[in-house]
Amino acid sequence: MDYSTIRLIRRRVRKDLESFISEDFYKWNDRSNERTADIDLSIGFSLYARDDTDQPFLSPRQRAASEVLMLIGRYRLGCRGAPSVENGAKALDAKLTDFKVVVERYLQHVEPQEASPIRLALEGTLTRSAKTTGNVTLALPQLRAQELRIQELISELGHKPGHLPVSKKGVRGIKADIRALALRESSMFTQSTFNKAWQRLRDDDTLVDDE
Repeated sequence: MDYSTIRLIRRRVRKDLESFISEDFYKWNDRSNERTADIDLSIGFSLYARDDTDQPFLSPRQRAASEVLMLIGRYRLGCRGAPSVENGAKALDAKLTDFKVVVERYLQHVEPQEASPIRLALEGTLTRSAKTTGNVTLALPQLRAQELRIQELISELGHKPGHLPVSKKGVRGIKADIRALALRESSMFTQSTFNKAWQRLRDDDTLVDDE
């Protein structure tokens, strides 16, 4: 799948599991590489495989999140330069199909507004990259990925895209807060691309001020 989509999903499930993850576990700022994949697999598996039948340890949402994280690590999803799958295209496509099923199972425990960016990404068409053998990308244009990330950042700040707080005179507004966060992700946003993505979301009524 495309890197932006995997990062979006990984960030979400890691947030659900943050109380179980030491800050020292990840030292690469969410870079996608073999080491972080190993860590994702280790954390996901240790939580998902835990037998807590008698004394629940994870909420249903956290258990589902741990399964997603486990598969991200196991299948090396989003790893740049990951080796091709030994059994070819059919094996790789089967793994991605399994992953989508697991993510959908996780989304059943997530509020619709929060799940929307992930679900929209997963509805894209899977296509094989013409450049890298064994690399499957999600046919999600960069512009759409930017829009999805903006919506996710809004949700992370505790707001809903369709009910944005109205800016008050002399007070920094929600757009400025989201832009500051987005510009930290220089691989996805510049000042110009953020402003254009924000305006597209305004124009199609995805971003609406609360009345």
